[in-house]
Amino acid sequence: MLAMLIAAACFASYRMGVNRGREIGPIVPTSISATAIYSRDYDISDIVKSEQDAKLVIAAIRESVDTDNWDVAGGYAELHYDPKSNVLAVSHVWPGHVELVRYLQSVREFARFGRTLDKTLSDASSNF
Repeated sequence: MLAMLIAAACFASYRMGVNRGREIGPIVPTSISATAIYSRDYDISDIVKSEQDAKLVIAAIRESVDTDNWDVAGGYAELHYDPKSNVLAVSHVWPGHVELVRYLQSVREFARFGRTLDKTLSDASSNF
């Protein structure tokens, strides 16, 4: 019984850490390389409410953030959406992650005005 309680506490702590990590953005690696590919998950549940919303956000990211380096443009950076967890899984170089974090912050700032997602993304992209 005690072992189960300890295991449950460890798992809960782990999940809390994962969720907190998704909220605060990329953690700085111990050695940063401008050319190494880093993978990171981004929680966008506060922005995306449907798969259609996710498609709009992904298109806006690819059109606004480091546009030439996404896989759809022939580059190395990849972005995948998990609808079950509302998470974007991104593989990109470190400067690309930093730019993505800045863009998502801009989207969240414009979302506070209560406009449609289309308008929010348009405003964030034009001011990014």
